[in-house]
Amino acid sequence: MGYSIQLEISLHNTDPNRTRGKHWSQIRKTGNAIKREIALLSKGNRPKTPLDKFKIKIVRHAVKEMDWDNLVASLKPAIDALHLSQIIKNDSWKYIRFIDIDQVKSKTERKLVITVEEIQ
Repeated sequence: MGYSIQLEISLHNTDPNRTRGKHWSQIRKTGNAIKREIALLSKGNRPKTPLDKFKIKIVRHAVKEMDWDNLVASLKPAIDALHLSQIIKNDSWKYIRFIDIDQVKSKTERKLVITVEEIQ
């Protein structure tokens, strides 16, 4: 089996869906917070070279479920962070072989669980 990593990111202070009516600088701060957290969580567990064939699974745990287009758009900072942290070579559709996105309604947890697996 190849490289695999699972990252759990708290959304209590950084929920990317809470951007309506916010100034662009606040939206950028939210995205940057997610990127910093992914960089810190993956430190010491990154592949030797960024993956060029991989699949991603993302599960969002939150009080409310989002509609599909907003859910996908809200995941952009997290997927960008995988590239910036050199876990994946690129976040282009040419490299992502499969992406599985799901939601779990939870009154207590607000988090993203991201799993990246290398495909041989």
